[in-house]
Amino acid sequence: MPKSVRIMVLFGLFLIVCGLGAWAVEEFSAKARTAVIAGGGGGALMLVMAFLSSSKSKAAYMTGIHLGMVLALLLGAMYGWRAIAAWEAVSAGEPKAALAVLLTAMAASGVIAFIAILRNRPAPENRT
Repeated sequence: MPKSVRIMVLFGLFLIVCGLGAWAVEEFSAKARTAVIAGGGGGALMLVMAFLSSSKSKAAYMTGIHLGMVLALLLGAMYGWRAIAAWEAVSAGEPKAALAVLLTAMAASGVIAFIAILRNRPAPENRT
């Protein structure tokens, strides 16, 4: 399994765990289910991109690796936007510091995953 695929799998699993963690921080309230949807959905999409990237089909590989890079960047931006809102709530006195930290970690991991996938994708002559 190429290193870029392993990075996508780890990033996807990290997002799922963070989504569940954010839901737990909010005491498993029905209102906080969006945390599971955002983390779990983003993580599941990254796992699908990893699966496509590990395919022997060149079309599936190219689709998975490129959509995986774009998705990592888009998810990082989305979590960054949510983190900013959470930090603004913290500065307004709301008890959302743990959520803000989780969202910040998710945003940073999206950017790091993008860079890592980009740097570790196979050379053109080694692509399937």
